[in-house]
Amino acid sequence: GRSVTSWVRQTVEAVTDRDVSLSTESTNRLSGVNVGDAQRASQAARGARALRHLRALLL
Repeated sequence: GRSVTSWVRQTVEAVTDRDVSLSTESTNRLSGVNVGDAQRASQAARGARALRHLRALLL
């Protein structure tokens, strides 16, 4: 959700601020990896919630 997105943005900004010498290319690669990881994490969380919901219905 939004919290994951804002966390990723803050993390990317913090890394960029800490190491201004990073090239634009490596910064883009870094942010792309972080965003992809965050999307996978939120998908996994949704999947886990759906499984818990199904289990609750079955039990």
